Amino acid sequence: MPLSENSKKPEKIEELIKQIKSEKYAWGKQDSLLIYQGGKLVVEEYFNGYRRNDPHPLASVSKSITSLLIGGLITEGK
Repeated sequence: MPLSENSKKPEKIEELIKQIKSEKYAWGKQDSLLIYQGGKLVVEEYFNGYRRNDPHPLASVSKSITSLLIGGLITEGK
């Protein structure tokens, strides 16, 4: 299904994808772009040779999310 049928602002998303592909504004290290609207995946794009099932380095993000989840469990007394 075309982006125009799935998104409220398809022109904005298309411009963002163009910028990422052109490496404008230091987007060169962008691996993927996923956008959900209304509980539905409307954009799934991969860049720089990456594909859907390729592993991605997560760095500090994984530590932050893990800390958040553990903090929530502690708060709930689990």
